[in-house]
Amino acid sequence: MRFFLAIKFMFYLYFILSFVLTAKGFIQVICFIFCYIFLYSSSVLFVVCHSFNVKFVVCLLIFVLFQAPVYQPVDVTIELPVPPEFVEPLRDIAAQEGTRVTFDGCVRGKPEPTIRWYREGRPLTAGADFEISYRDGRVRLSIPEVFPEDGGRYVCSAENKAGRSQSSAELIVKGMLTTSHLHH
Repeated sequence: MRFFLAIKFMFYLYFILSFVLTAKGFIQVICFIFCYIFLYSSSVLFVVCHSFNVKFVVCLLIFVLFQAPVYQPVDVTIELPVPPEFVEPLRDIAAQEGTRVTFDGCVRGKPEPTIRWYREGRPLTAGADFEISYRDGRVRLSIPEVFPEDGGRYVCSAENKAGRSQSSAELIVKGMLTTSHLHH
C-alpha cells in the first residue's frame, strides 16, 4: 500500500513540476486527468479495477502508452573530406636578376588544406625574402628581388586529413650583363 502511495506522490509531483516548468506539462496534466476521469466513471473498468491502486496503475499505463514523444526536426550536414587538388598548377618562371617574381596557383580541398612551400627540398617561411599567402584557394609565393642563388625548383604542398597534393615549378634567374663584359 505504501509503495503505491509513494508512486502516486511521485507521479503527481512530476506532473505539477512539468506543468510549472514547461508548456508541454499542461497537455500532460490534461491527458492524465482525462484518463483518470475515464477510468473512474466507466462502470466496466470500475468492476475490473475494483481496487483504487489498480485503477491508478491502469491509468498510469494508459497515460504512458498514449503519450507520443515530441521530436524536433534536426538538419544534419555531413561534409566528406576531399583531398587537395591543384586545379591551377604553378608555372616555370624565367626572370632577370633584381626583378620581382610570383609563383601562384589554385588548390581545392575540404577541409581547407594546410599550405607549405619548399625550395630545393628546404621549407620556406614568410619574411623579407619570401611573401607567402593563401586566400580563397589561391596560393602565392612572391620574391621581391631575385638573385641567381634563388634559382631552383619550388614546390607548393597542400595537405588535409583526406590527403596531400603538390605542384612544382622551376625558377631560372638570368644574371645582369655589365658593360665591362660587353667590351671584351
